[in-house]
Amino acid sequence: MQVPFLSKIKGEKHVAIFDVGSGSIAGGLATVSKGGAAKVYFSQRSLLSYEDRTEEQRVSALTELIKEVGSKVSSAQSKLKIVPSEVLVSIHAPWVTSATYTNEQEFENSQKISSNDVKTCAKKASKSDESKSDLAAVIEKSVVRVELNGYPTPDPVGKDAQAISVTVIESKMHSALHKQVDQVLKNQFSNARIVFRSATIVDTTLLQTYAPTEGHYTVADVTSESTALTVIRDGVISDYQVVPIGARSLVQAIAREKKISDEDALSRVRMFVKDECSTDECKSISIALEAAGGACTEGFGKVFAEIVKNKRLPNVLVLKAQPDLAKWFASFFSRLDFSQFTETTKPFEVLHLSHASFAERLIFIPGVSPDSGIAAGALFVHTSAD
Repeated sequence: MQVPFLSKIKGEKHVAIFDVGSGSIAGGLATVSKGGAAKVYFSQRSLLSYEDRTEEQRVSALTELIKEVGSKVSSAQSKLKIVPSEVLVSIHAPWVTSATYTNEQEFENSQKISSNDVKTCAKKASKSDESKSDLAAVIEKSVVRVELNGYPTPDPVGKDAQAISVTVIESKMHSALHKQVDQVLKNQFSNARIVFRSATIVDTTLLQTYAPTEGHYTVADVTSESTALTVIRDGVISDYQVVPIGARSLVQAIAREKKISDEDALSRVRMFVKDECSTDECKSISIALEAAGGACTEGFGKVFAEIVKNKRLPNVLVLKAQPDLAKWFASFFSRLDFSQFTETTKPFEVLHLSHASFAERLIFIPGVSPDSGIAAGALFVHTSAD
C-alpha cells in the first residue's frame, strides 16, 4: 500500500520513465531532488503504425516497441552516465482500469493519529483479493485522501482526531502486457526497482499538487485507441469510464470520408490544425472533421449521460492529448452539445495539460524533445521530493 506522505525522497534521485499508451510508448531519463526542478535528460516517443490488430497482436507489438524504446533509454544512460535507481511505468487506458474505495473508522476517544492508523484504515478500504488469479494484475493501491473528523488533511500523522476516513485508489493492468513489460524492463534495468502506476493516479496527483483546479474537474486522457474519463470531486475520484474513441478514431473517420490511407489522413489533419494546407484542401478537411466530430459526440455523449445519472460533471475539463491533435480535441470538448452534462449547463472550460503547464517545476535539457507523458512521470516522482 502506497501512502504518499509517508514516503519522501531524500537527496537526488535518478529515474527512467516509460509512458505506455494504447498505441505508443515514450521513454525518458530524469533527475529529481528536494527543492529543485525536475530535469529531463533524454526523451523519445515511438508509435505503432495505424493498422487493425487483435488484442493479442497489440500486446505483442507494444512489447517489441518497449524493447526498442528501452534499448534507446539504456544507451542514453550509458552515454549520460545517469544510472536510474527506479523505473516508473505509467500505464494508460485501455490497458489499465482504476477505482476508489473508502473506509471510515471511529475511535472511542480522540487520539493522536499514527501512521499505523492510516495504513490499517487504508488496508480495510482495499477490495481486491490478491490470492485469486485474475485476468488483470493489481499494480497500485495508493491513498488519495485522508479525512480527520470529516475534514481532509494532507498530513494526518500526529494530529488529534476521533474519526478517520481513508480513500484508496486501486488499479489493475492487463495481465499479459504487465508480465511482458515487467520482464523486458527487468532485463534492461536489472539494478533498478520497477514501479507501475496508472496514468490516472499520475495525472490526478499532479493536478492536486500543482494545478489551480480546486479539486473539482474532469480529466480526458486521449490516447490512440481510447479516452479515459476521470471525474474528480473534492479531490477524490468519483467516476472513471473508458470511451473507445481516441486519436485514431478521428483519423480513420477522415480516411474513410476521403478514401485515403490512415497515414495520409493523419498528415492532412496535422496540416489543417497547423493551417498549412491550401484553401480548398482545408475546407475539405474541415468538412470531414466536422462529420467525424459528430460521430465522436454521440460516443462521448452516451458515456457522459451515464455518469451524470448520479451528478452533473464539473465544468473544468483537463485535456491530455498528443500535441498535433490537442487543438482539435480542445475545440471538440468545448462543444455546446456537452453543456447539458455540466453543473452550470455551460460548455466545458478546457485546460490543455502539457509539459509547458509545469514549466517552473520541470526542465527539458536543451536538445531533448519535450513529451507530456515523460513530463508527467518526472513530476509525479518529484512530488515525493517536496
